[in-house]
Amino acid sequence: MRGERLNWHDNNRFDWSLLNDLQDGGRGWHGAHHGDATGGHEWPPLNGSHDDGWQNWQQDAHNGDSAGWHGWHGSHDPGGTPTPDPDPSPTPTPPVSGSPDPSTAPTDDVQTPVPPVASSPDPGTTPDPTTPDPTTPTDPGSQATPTDPGTQSTPVNLTHSTTPIHTTQDGQVIDGLDLYVDSGNAITVTNDNVVIQNSRIHYQDGMGVAIEGAHNVTIQNSEIINDSPPDGQNPETSPELYNIYAYQADGLKVDHVTLRDGSSGIYLLESPNAQLSNLEGYNFHGPFPRGQFVQFDKSDGGSLTNFYVQDDPQHSMPEDNISVYQSQNVHISQGLIDGNNSTSGVGVMFEGNSQGGTVDHVDAVHMADGAFSSYSPDVSFDFTRSFDNINTDQGRGAPASNALIWNVSNSGISIDHSSYTHPANPGNIVWDDSKAVVANVTEDANAHPMSPPVHNDFFWA
Repeated sequence: MRGERLNWHDNNRFDWSLLNDLQDGGRGWHGAHHGDATGGHEWPPLNGSHDDGWQNWQQDAHNGDSAGWHGWHGSHDPGGTPTPDPDPSPTPTPPVSGSPDPSTAPTDDVQTPVPPVASSPDPGTTPDPTTPDPTTPTDPGSQATPTDPGTQSTPVNLTHSTTPIHTTQDGQVIDGLDLYVDSGNAITVTNDNVVIQNSRIHYQDGMGVAIEGAHNVTIQNSEIINDSPPDGQNPETSPELYNIYAYQADGLKVDHVTLRDGSSGIYLLESPNAQLSNLEGYNFHGPFPRGQFVQFDKSDGGSLTNFYVQDDPQHSMPEDNISVYQSQNVHISQGLIDGNNSTSGVGVMFEGNSQGGTVDHVDAVHMADGAFSSYSPDVSFDFTRSFDNINTDQGRGAPASNALIWNVSNSGISIDHSSYTHPANPGNIVWDDSKAVVANVTEDANAHPMSPPVHNDFFWA
């Protein structure tokens, strides 16, 4: 069940030597940010009404008590010990005649833009299937009834367990567990229509939940936690320590779930039509090629909505926060992305055969290499905003793109109703806007990021 492995040295690696003779005034570098910098910074209502997570656009969010708000305009250098950068990943060669020398170290002055590096690596690598123990433990929640997801208002009594679970029947319900598993997967799902709910799942040397060849699985009202993450910016010991892994698992639903400290949060491989909603994610550790909050890999028709991800630059090692790779018609909306210390990762990335993707009402804060990027055709970014992006070394090296915000590297891509606030490199906002259907991007110096659209309150007893 291993996916194919890309050969990084054979796949259109960006040839920086082509960029040495770029003529001044190229339209691709400067078109979008010449727009008028006026204009309001309130989004129109979603579906005709103002959701709580969207109406407070003027709120000074960093004065709140959320861990995600840590000094919007303060120093961006978190310190820490640098770790070796991973090998760069393949990048389509832009059809331009040249560019400045990308090796020039960034400074506080305006930098000459360079095209971004595509960061999603070999997403086809898959872990070996886990062989269940011949004596499958009894599921303590198998007789429970599924409950509706939502923020808990009354305490949930959890049953402590240290026994890994492997499902045994279709429709099985795993409910009310405080599960601690030190070795192997905490829960392995190989049956259809399984429900995991109202549980706190801890793991260390395996995966939190592994779904293999099972259809219409639901995970709701739960926390999934890697209990033994690496320190600082160090990578995990394996790229396969996912909070949730789904292989050939169509119709997966994940709702009101919080993910912490996995190599990646959710990795979907050949798992179409996933519906992911009301998700929180904190501090993902790789190693390369992992490090995403969510990655859609050969998983068409998925959606991610109403989400918040924070990667603390001193305690994480992400790549792209959200990656869409070889996955068509994936829709991402209503979310806040805070933090990325990678030299090559961006907030939202589309690559390969991922046309038909949409991103709307998403804020990206403290991004380094880029906020929104597409190497796939026919992708739209609507009501997207960037705040306080970074053009300095956060411990893993300087951003490869000199702090580009929006990347347009194919045809049929549009950027509309979008804005940026406090850019690290004001001359490097959109590249290459000459390819864009529309690049409606303006500066809004007075805007503030949205509050996190979701906060899952769990009352465990």
